[in-house]
Amino acid sequence: MKDENSPAKPGTLYGIGVGPGDPELITVKALRIIAACDLVVFPEPEEAGTRHLAFEIARRAMPELEKREFMGLYLPMTRDAAVMRVNQEKAAQRIMEQLREGKNLAFLTLGDPSVYSTSGYLHRLVEEGGFSVRIIPGVTSFCAAAAALGEDLVRGSEALHLIPASGDTAEAMGLAGTRVFMKMGRSLGEIRALVEERGLGSRTRIVENCGLENQRIWKSLEELPPGEAPGYFTLIIVKDGERS
Repeated sequence: MKDENSPAKPGTLYGIGVGPGDPELITVKALRIIAACDLVVFPEPEEAGTRHLAFEIARRAMPELEKREFMGLYLPMTRDAAVMRVNQEKAAQRIMEQLREGKNLAFLTLGDPSVYSTSGYLHRLVEEGGFSVRIIPGVTSFCAAAAALGEDLVRGSEALHLIPASGDTAEAMGLAGTRVFMKMGRSLGEIRALVEERGLGSRTRIVENCGLENQRIWKSLEELPPGEAPGYFTLIIVKDGERS
């Protein structure tokens, strides 16, 4: 007979990728794990009480999520390492409090949890705290963007380079193969200059808000109107000029 006074078995934290925006791209496994978890968790934007895009994408795939228990974690989007660390540690502590109660948590993240995701930082902290963590992969934004463009990213022995917004764009542009600049809306001007300098305007693709209702696509730099300023979730693909 189970002793009701005995401590609950610690729960598991699942980092779940919900894809870039289209709810139909969420995997069957992701939906199954979300449905089985006791608590749904997501990063909370700057505006308190505003649900993260990852939650909204998952809710469109499974409307019953609206009635589930969920928890937002304040994780500001900043390049200040100290601010990031403090808030990540606070979020990890809140997660571990729930895990100690025996709850299984589904942490929702855009794209894939293993690619520039806040989920990775939290997983490390929670695992260091002695708890079990699992990763459920999701469709990445750059793969979804390639599909939206109807093109491949690399062929044969070509290399694929992923460059985050904080990366060195000039150095990355000198790499051979296909360069994917992620979340680069604010750096479009810098990339445009580098692309034009190398004569790669026709080999440049721009996808804004991939998979969302307001998705926009430009299949060359020349198609982008002067003064146009795509938003934060903008992905830029630059391929080598000699590619056939």
